[in-house]
Amino acid sequence: MSLVLGSADKIGDDVLKTPLFTLYNSHIVIKLKDEKKVFNLSEITNVRLQKKRNFFKNILFLLFTLLIYSFISDYCVRDFVSNILLFVLTIVLSLVSLSIENYTYVLFINMNHLAFRKLRLSKKDVPYALYFVSVFKSGYLKKNC
Repeated sequence: MSLVLGSADKIGDDVLKTPLFTLYNSHIVIKLKDEKKVFNLSEITNVRLQKKRNFFKNILFLLFTLLIYSFISDYCVRDFVSNILLFVLTIVLSLVSLSIENYTYVLFINMNHLAFRKLRLSKKDVPYALYFVSVFKSGYLKKNC
């Protein structure tokens, strides 16, 4: 994480700079994939990072496994041993399908007048977002701006 701190107590031109955000004297610029968002520091009341698990891949893999099991057990497998092995394989693949983890990360920036901004982040931006949340929660921005 690249971090540039000014030597004075006051915020200078370019105090905190990371690949995700750049903090200036009165505003912050957040760089996302295609765009830049500019927020006035005096309007930000709270910042939080949310991590949500996406189950779409899990459900898709599980349904595909059950579909393959039903097809093979009905049309291809005729003896008891092969049917048991297919059943055990299906159970193992079902457990594997539940272990797939896919997360989405969202940075919520609460503004004055009960408004908020929702910014989707990539996985590589999460450490910088956590750093921004910690800087905001520590009171450093309110004290020095």
